[in-house]
Amino acid sequence: MNVGQLIAILKQCPSEMEVMVEGYETGFDPIHALSHKTLLGVQHAEDYDGLYDAPEELAIDLPDGYSKGIQAALRRPSGEPREYIVITGLRGHRR
Repeated sequence: MNVGQLIAILKQCPSEMEVMVEGYETGFDPIHALSHKTLLGVQHAEDYDGLYDAPEELAIDLPDGYSKGIQAALRRPSGEPREYIVITGLRGHRR
């Protein structure tokens, strides 16, 4: 979804209606912050992982001598970094 699509949806709602985001594990939280972030796609993201993450959170190749099992478990980047607007819920910092 891009900004234009989000605005079009929000324009259909009453202006006093509150906006929520998914909670930390269950339920919903009020929006805490909006921020601009540079993100990369995550190759083969697990069901519990986000499809995008900050470049510094993704793995680069480990030096020789590290287990192939560790290498296989690392979250690796996919694609080029892009700018996104990220909506964080009240408890989003706990993720």
